Amino acid sequence: MLAQYRAQGCKRLVALRGDMPSGMARAGDFRYASELVAFIRAEHGAAFEVLVGCYPETHPQADHAAADLAHFKLKVDAGANAAITQYFYNADAYFHFVDDARRLGIDIPILPGIMPIVNFAQLRRFSEGCGAEIPRWVAKHMASFGDDRDAIREFATDLVAGMCRRLLDGGAPALHFYTLNLARPTLAVLERLG
Repeated sequence: MLAQYRAQGCKRLVALRGDMPSGMARAGDFRYASELVAFIRAEHGAAFEVLVGCYPETHPQADHAAADLAHFKLKVDAGANAAITQYFYNADAYFHFVDDARRLGIDIPILPGIMPIVNFAQLRRFSEGCGAEIPRWVAKHMASFGDDRDAIREFATDLVAGMCRRLLDGGAPALHFYTLNLARPTLAVLERLG
């Protein structure tokens, strides 16, 4: 498959372990993303720019933050060029994570993952499974709007755009948006950013 990507001119890959498909008893050929990155490098050298995932609020399956950082470093040591974080709503979590990564010798670009808020109930359920923390004050504000979709949309757009501005002003190299195939919420955030 990688040879096909290369033949088609693909230059960038996002190498993720991903979730195990439902009903699978064991992992496939690569148990960890670091193994996939190492394979890509062994088979194709520097033909691809390889991005990996990382978790500013700690992967939900990690024993603790230091173990999670060590796993991230394995991906970098295997040859990752850059990383995209899991989405978050606390810019300080990103900044602390980047500082911790730099202290560990990780010097690749770490792009913050941004998830515009579309459906708060759905986001809350999704966040519980992937380890993304929704600050309590955000949840309280969302609850105060009841069914007022316009107020929710305005607050959510302002919240995410403000966080993006703070991330960029604080030195984030770029932003990675998780659009979930919905362009309008991301475009609204970008418009607020100017």
